[in-house]
Amino acid sequence: MKNKEEKTKVTPEELGKVLCIFNHNMANKYLDDKETLKALGIKKNAKNFLLKKYYFFQIMTILFFLTILQIDGLFKNDKLKNRILDSMHEAYYKIMDLNEVGISTMKELFAKRYKEYMDATKEKRGPNWLWPLTHHVLNNLRQEETKDGLAMMELSSFLSSITEGISDLLKNKYKIVNGLSWRQR
Repeated sequence: MKNKEEKTKVTPEELGKVLCIFNHNMANKYLDDKETLKALGIKKNAKNFLLKKYYFFQIMTILFFLTILQIDGLFKNDKLKNRILDSMHEAYYKIMDLNEVGISTMKELFAKRYKEYMDATKEKRGPNWLWPLTHHVLNNLRQEETKDGLAMMELSSFLSSITEGISDLLKNKYKIVNGLSWRQR
């Protein structure tokens, strides 16, 4: 039996898959909450199948972006970071059952949003870097410019808690061991 402080040993690729599943579960949980949808101002549209997929993609994109920031801050080795993040994205493409064209399109969409969100973190407004980022995410969810302070607070709170969750997962739950497979643990 493991003691409470022992970390699970994983390869970078396994960690990427864990991060994808964590983010996928958080996005589903967040978008399944009717009060959250109401607070974000998107409840009335959440029953539309295409809009629901759009909202899911937007939430997954910001969660992946926050994960990228955490990975970038915690690990110095670029090859290791790339292995983790490539695996995370590949797991997402597999979950979404995308073909080569779909994967290529998704990569372009992710790159576009990641650039937008990185630029947003550098904007000098609000109490911290998360405020302008939240504004961009909310605008993308609503597909229009918005200045809804309550919705921004709701979304900001979610993004902050997810950032803490990802950080905790990376710092306290897993230890990367190159080449170690699940069967060897």
